[in-house]
Amino acid sequence: ILREYGYENSNSVKTPMDPGVRLSPATPEEIQSAKDFPYAAIVGKCMYLATCT
Repeated sequence: ILREYGYENSNSVKTPMDPGVRLSPATPEEIQSAKDFPYAAIVGKCMYLATCT
């Protein structure tokens, strides 16, 4: 999954940001990027791995 979405070189961390931080796109480019991000597909694949393997 990481390789498929271009995150194979990401480093793991315990907490990547402060808990409770809310992220919102600020510019039109960020809004479009957020709309184009395959969040549901990634979550679905992770859920499949967690429940079916």
